[in-house]
Amino acid sequence: MTTPPPDSPAPRYEPLRGLALWGEEEKAAALEVLESRSLFRYYGPAPLHRVDAFEERFAALAGAPHAVAVSSGTAALTCALIGLGIPEGAEVIVPAATFLGCVNAVVAARGVPVFADIDESLTLDPTAWEHLVTDRTFAVMPVHLHQAAADLDPVLAVQLERLPPMLRRLRDIARTVRADLADLGLRWRPLPDEEGSGGDLTLLLDDRMAARRLVTALTAAGVPAGTLYQGRLVHQNPAVRTGRTPWGTGWQAPGRLRASEAILGRSVTVGLGAAMTDDDVAHLAKSLRAAVTGAPGE
Repeated sequence: MTTPPPDSPAPRYEPLRGLALWGEEEKAAALEVLESRSLFRYYGPAPLHRVDAFEERFAALAGAPHAVAVSSGTAALTCALIGLGIPEGAEVIVPAATFLGCVNAVVAARGVPVFADIDESLTLDPTAWEHLVTDRTFAVMPVHLHQAAADLDPVLAVQLERLPPMLRRLRDIARTVRADLADLGLRWRPLPDEEGSGGDLTLLLDDRMAARRLVTALTAAGVPAGTLYQGRLVHQNPAVRTGRTPWGTGWQAPGRLRASEAILGRSVTVGLGAAMTDDDVAHLAKSLRAAVTGAPGE
């Protein structure tokens, strides 16, 4: 809302929406929590479990099986992106007119915002974002702006129905490559549920040096490959290694988890894409065979 100049007359009402209805009932509810001295949902001398009750009621109102309350809309978007598994550097298409928190959420989730035009509804133009979709696109984030919902039908019709064939294609690629290289006796990452995976090609080598050599050979052949997290376990990350959260809670740093270090360090994951052609798949299989056997590739 634009701030009026200093000499403007006072507004006849404050467009505060929900806050405009704040009355004695809301004051009493807030005071009840304060007086309980249990300001956090999980602990305190007398937790009232108000957040739990709110989540249950909101879930019922929205017709959802569950709801999770967070601190802000920005936090909700960040949680959603991370919960959906956004890879680092993936792109998220957002409308050019939206609250800054939408972009902040993408950045906080280590994504890259891509901006699309709006239409006269002030929400995402359904015809203006399709050309922005690339193989790096992870999500489209329509924003419901100022009490008006964005038109979701075109968005759900471009991506949702494409998900099952995309997953089938990725799984087919993985199966094809593994079958093509079956004679090499390679050790693949075991998958508890083949049909529940998103398509995966991860090899387990004899040691870290073998994994590095394979990554180097595949990269030289134009095949995206790497060792997950560069072979570093989560507690070896500097943000975790200090053994203390930003708010001061400490924990005992674990010792060497040598089994996990060995498994992760000797793993090599090969990137797959749903848009890969049969020629791409054949090149991948040939490149893998050449890199593993040391034979010159074709």
